[in-house]
Amino acid sequence: MSIDLLYPDNRKRGARVEGLANDIIAFQAECVDEANAMEALDKRIRPLMDQVMLKYGFKTFDQLEARVKSMLTEEERKKLEKLLEDMKNTAHATNTAFPSTLLIAFGIGLGGSAGGRIARMIVAGVATHSFRMFANGVRLLMAGEFALGMRFIRLAGRFAGTAAEVGAGVGGATARLVVRLGRLIKLADILVILGVVIDGIILLYSAIEGARQREELRRGIKDLFARRLGAKIGQLQAHAAASYSANVHAMLLTMSLMDIKPGPHNDALNAVIKAQEEAMIGKLQKDMEIINYDEATKLLHAMDTDRYLDEDPTKEEAIKTLETEILPQVPIRFSHQWINPKGDGNNNPFQEGNWNAGAGPEQWIEGNLKSVQKVKGISMECDQFVEGRSYHVVTVGKDPNPTQVVATFDGNTKNKQILSANWQEMDIQYVRITTTVSPTWVAWTDIQFA
Repeated sequence: MSIDLLYPDNRKRGARVEGLANDIIAFQAECVDEANAMEALDKRIRPLMDQVMLKYGFKTFDQLEARVKSMLTEEERKKLEKLLEDMKNTAHATNTAFPSTLLIAFGIGLGGSAGGRIARMIVAGVATHSFRMFANGVRLLMAGEFALGMRFIRLAGRFAGTAAEVGAGVGGATARLVVRLGRLIKLADILVILGVVIDGIILLYSAIEGARQREELRRGIKDLFARRLGAKIGQLQAHAAASYSANVHAMLLTMSLMDIKPGPHNDALNAVIKAQEEAMIGKLQKDMEIINYDEATKLLHAMDTDRYLDEDPTKEEAIKTLETEILPQVPIRFSHQWINPKGDGNNNPFQEGNWNAGAGPEQWIEGNLKSVQKVKGISMECDQFVEGRSYHVVTVGKDPNPTQVVATFDGNTKNKQILSANWQEMDIQYVRITTTVSPTWVAWTDIQFA
């Protein structure tokens, strides 16, 4: 990078930009490493799960689930029902999380557990399930699987929000465990475009000089400083999930070796299980205590031994940049919309919500990316409660009411089915999905771009 003699501090600014970019890349790599480590640990957890299942007479996970639910109070069972169902439906994302959570909850219940300990363990399993989905999403993004990676990351954010809401409702022993979860939802999309942004910024700085270079470097410091904060939060989540997975392995190993009997007469063995349970929950709570802006900022501050102090943003400025400028906000238009009676104010499938036309075809929804961007694919999740034939057309362009057809979908579809298409990369700003055939009201749960 050439530096103008009239702006010698640009060299320091340039070094700060590159340092921030390198930190972000390192945090991404750590997420991938943690995801790989958890996947490797799964190979050791699976045979332990089979052994414990056999030992306690369970032939299927449905039998295990029913047994665990019978150990809950009626209030806990009602509140945790949906959480368990959602976790089971997304188990492909983390493989062993759902069955191992149930097995450990069962072991706790055999000891005559009281005071919400079983419910607390279920919420802990759900929380780390969302963290692990996040780590797997980052791994997919780094491997170039943008649509699938983005889906995992967004799903993780939604799942964390549900866990926070349900866990808080259960109360008691779960309260401290879920207090941080609700704050993580907004961070779901941060890592998606970091690589592209970093490459573009560094190339830009190499091509300009003088006062313009100074302003671009200042803008880059502001942007990357905020993104680094978000990336650090993601890395802390991945670490918490990996640590919890190691403790799950240890607990299942104990259950496979011990003969746990119901009731208080087996006090010595039950005491071992309780001690491991408390260690698991305690470690998870400790890990979750630092998954927030304040603690992440302290950790980053300790890393910055040679910061360009004069132009680094404050923590408050970084948070504002992250939440108001960086996180995607995709405006939408539509042919018609059903007003959600819950009044949650979020009916945007391009941005952590879902859209329902409230009517049958023909209906359309159109997203505005706010600037011309390179797009080469789309992924859409059906919100369709009656299975049947549907027909959708995707059109794109640089102006509203785009007319260039890039994909069509014609066939039998069902609820939660993912429709994906790729095309030759092109510059677009507007994307419209038009549905002309559907067995139900036209609706989408999620729409993502690649």
